[in-house]
Amino acid sequence: MARKGATVMCVTEKLIRTNRRRPCPICGKTDWCGYNSQIVICMRMPSDRLVQNGGWLHKRLNGGARGGTNGVNVGVVAVADAKVQDATYKALFGLLRLEEDHVVELIGNRGLDNKQLCQFRTLRNVKPWEVCKELMAKGHILSGVPGFYLAKDKNSERQYWNFNYKPGMIFKLENSQQQTQALQMRLDSPLEKANRYRLFSSGRLCGGASSGAPIHVARPEVIYDDRVWVTEGALKAIVLSHQIKAVVLGAMSAVTWPSVVTEISCYYTGREIVIAYDQDKYTNSNVMRAVNELGNALKEKGAQVNTADWDRKYKGADDAALNGCRFVISRY
Repeated sequence: MARKGATVMCVTEKLIRTNRRRPCPICGKTDWCGYNSQIVICMRMPSDRLVQNGGWLHKRLNGGARGGTNGVNVGVVAVADAKVQDATYKALFGLLRLEEDHVVELIGNRGLDNKQLCQFRTLRNVKPWEVCKELMAKGHILSGVPGFYLAKDKNSERQYWNFNYKPGMIFKLENSQQQTQALQMRLDSPLEKANRYRLFSSGRLCGGASSGAPIHVARPEVIYDDRVWVTEGALKAIVLSHQIKAVVLGAMSAVTWPSVVTEISCYYTGREIVIAYDQDKYTNSNVMRAVNELGNALKEKGAQVNTADWDRKYKGADDAALNGCRFVISRY
């Protein structure tokens, strides 16, 4: 049965499976996705077209080159490597500050403490082109770093580095080596509540790159629980990790579970896994399907998989932990 709202596809040109020599044109990863000359089925980067059998449909631009030219001929731009992204994002944070209302949100409402605040900054009333100038003056690379792109001056052929934002809070998404691999924004005043969170990405812009749908690896200062927990959302992962003192992997959404499997296979082999997806899994068939797909994929990799449950008046595991709920852990 097709997922509600999913696109039922009739593909006449065979899809090519991604591998190390042929990464996904959308997320840049080397597994799970497929593409041909016209479309990409990406398992990590959402679009407005959900595919029946998993993933999202993307139309290829300019033969699939990552980073559209936007009217400027700059050629194909590769995603910068992890060390470059990490250095650039950390330098960006060095130019921003965290406003008091966001401090109150993180400490008062999210239960974090001052030590976690280094992961967050406020994006308001900044001139992004000036910030980009400062970053380049310090020797940092912007080309291929998701979020940054080359803009074209309306009155000339001059190009300048820029990034787009709406007022809000921005925070780091780290990998298992504690490198900042992406940034996510939490908007102060979204037009729709469902669109409050946005990735700092520029995959369709000149000189830019897609962030894909990375997971965030949240780590407490001291680990008391040796299990690896998996939840939905980077901010939820940060809060939950701080509360339960365990490593928590935060997926971008329920259905971006393939990235979780890859991360666990690479760095957490032999560790017991706890899936703690939101309680709407009982009312949303897409979320429950994602739980089952993730659980089955992890078991195929030989992992011991459990699921967590809690008082259903709290949707997320982070809220449950903040309110002192007892988690009921069951073998998957």
